[in-house]
Amino acid sequence: MGTVKLAAALPKEAALNGLGDHTATLLRHPADEYVIVARVSVKQIVDDRWEGIRVPVIGVVAIELLADDDEDTARVLMDRAKDKRYARAPLRAALQRPGELPFDPETGEKRAVVTGVTIDPSRLPGGDSIAGDR
Repeated sequence: MGTVKLAAALPKEAALNGLGDHTATLLRHPADEYVIVARVSVKQIVDDRWEGIRVPVIGVVAIELLADDDEDTARVLMDRAKDKRYARAPLRAALQRPGELPFDPETGEKRAVVTGVTIDPSRLPGGDSIAGDR
């Protein structure tokens, strides 16, 4: 995997920096995570002659904070992009959503955890077991 750096500056133009309108929310809830959508471009390329690598530095061209009802769509898009990047079939139907408990609060049934991903076995095709790699 290559190295990419992110330039710290956000767009100065208000029409391109949608975070400015949410300053009060960000200050009121600094521990929360927020879903954003951003357009970026390569701002500069750094040649590290000691390491023998070139590092792109990306800058944010435009950024918007998504509304709560758009977060699911963003999550689907991120999962799809990650699936393509890793060239694997999506497990979206079985993945636990962030913030979900590791057990069913109604039945108390535990959800399985596989390599850091929590899976609800009842959502898997074929029932209650997870087949391992063969």
